[in-house]
Amino acid sequence: MYRFLFLALFVSTLSYGKSLFDEVPTSSIRVGKAEQKSVVGSFCWHPEDGSHFCADTGLVSPQERIKVKSNSVFRLKMPNQENLRAVQYTFIPVTNEMIDSKEEYPGRYNWQGGISEIQELKLSRRLSIKKKLEPGVYILSISAWWKNYDDANHGFLIEVTP
Repeated sequence: MYRFLFLALFVSTLSYGKSLFDEVPTSSIRVGKAEQKSVVGSFCWHPEDGSHFCADTGLVSPQERIKVKSNSVFRLKMPNQENLRAVQYTFIPVTNEMIDSKEEYPGRYNWQGGISEIQELKLSRRLSIKKKLEPGVYILSISAWWKNYDDANHGFLIEVTP
């Protein structure tokens, strides 16, 4: 029943040229001068019209990579940041073989794989993650919860160069 309800909501919004994913604000990361906007993954959201909807997508990221050095500081900007309750993150190493779909949603990848080594991010006015990573490609997966009970997963695609 819930799957049908979600599908009906999703299809009805497509007729207006907008999907449910467009209702959830994106976040961004900045490393030095490079910046990347997130792709929204799984979420439960309360738009201003009083409705409520959820979607479950698994791991997602933009198709374009942001290139960073091995020992980088990731500055995170979240929507409605002053009302965050909690933020968690993890870096997941990925390969092209783990891409689940390319054509389904233009500009984003869906990935096969799981999340591990989840870290809590200390809430402050300036959210940042300092992480030393080996060269390779990673998804930076951010999970955020707000005081109004909204929640969303935001995915970024990182390429670490030596």
